[in-house]
Amino acid sequence: MGIKDISNRKMDFMNAYFDLLIEIGTTAILPQKDYLIEHSLLERRFLPEGWEMLNNKDLINLFRGLVVLEEYWFSSGERIGSTTDTKFVYREIVNRKLDNDYSIGNWAFVFSSNPYVPLDTGNRHGAQTLYEYLEWQSSFNDRIATEKVDADERREEKKRLKAEVHLERLKRKEIRDKELGYKK
Repeated sequence: MGIKDISNRKMDFMNAYFDLLIEIGTTAILPQKDYLIEHSLLERRFLPEGWEMLNNKDLINLFRGLVVLEEYWFSSGERIGSTTDTKFVYREIVNRKLDNDYSIGNWAFVFSSNPYVPLDTGNRHGAQTLYEYLEWQSSFNDRIATEKVDADERREEKKRLKAEVHLERLKRKEIRDKELGYKK
């Protein structure tokens, strides 16, 4: 068996794996004891190379298939966590503007036990849906922005007061110098 034969077998395996993930994403059902699924964990390969070239429909189904596969591994005691490949696929879905209403992301958020799915955040802050999380995040960002404005205002007020105190000291020094005859 030559290098070309090995390369072709690997490519056939990856094509079958692509097809299987897209099928899982379409049906949201894992085939029973499939070799490709079992092999994916051993190889730590969840996201096949070349996935960025998929059409929109297949990309969404690939994402769903990966989420279902990760949940299968999670239920079997295998934790994927921050190494999840779903975050990369979801970013591509968002970049292609395929989830403007966040329904795809919300499905993954609710379905997955991995807090890094789909947004790679690691902490869901008690949110039960992606919409709740995005609302929390917006509120958090608003609080941060408000606190920054407040801190800037306090800093400016402190500078103003410091300048006033400095001017007052200069005036008192000038009066004292005049009284002592140092300045005319």
